[in-house]
Amino acid sequence: MTNSIVYGWVVVGIIQGLLAGLGFFIFGVENPLVLTFLAILFSIIPFLGPFFIYMPVGIYFFTQGHVFIGVTFLLYNLLMVSTVDNFLRSYIIARKTNVHSAIILIGMIGGFFTFGVIGLLVGPLLLAYILILIESFKDKSIYALFS
Repeated sequence: MTNSIVYGWVVVGIIQGLLAGLGFFIFGVENPLVLTFLAILFSIIPFLGPFFIYMPVGIYFFTQGHVFIGVTFLLYNLLMVSTVDNFLRSYIIARKTNVHSAIILIGMIGGFFTFGVIGLLVGPLLLAYILILIESFKDKSIYALFS
């Protein structure tokens, strides 16, 4: 379970960084490979995300007088890059652990509100372990009835 959550964080971080890199390339940002690498790195780290990379680039577009490009660039990143995290992470973790993605998402949200940033990792783990514990008790009680 722990491995699948870490795996989900890394895979989604790489995908988010690559999508941000695609945006850097499409909008003609200088040094898109360096910014893509930084976006991947920041996406893997919980709480930081690619926001800390693409937001200064969007602000740079505004300061240079390219308002339309800046707005379009920020909309692309907010709608494409940032929302991938919400759906894809729970989907990947759910597929790897055979736990429904809604449970993973609830664990991430509840863990964040309860434990803060570290709760994004701890919440799904606790919830999944509790479900495993309940299932093991359920299986034992049925087994005890028929023994």
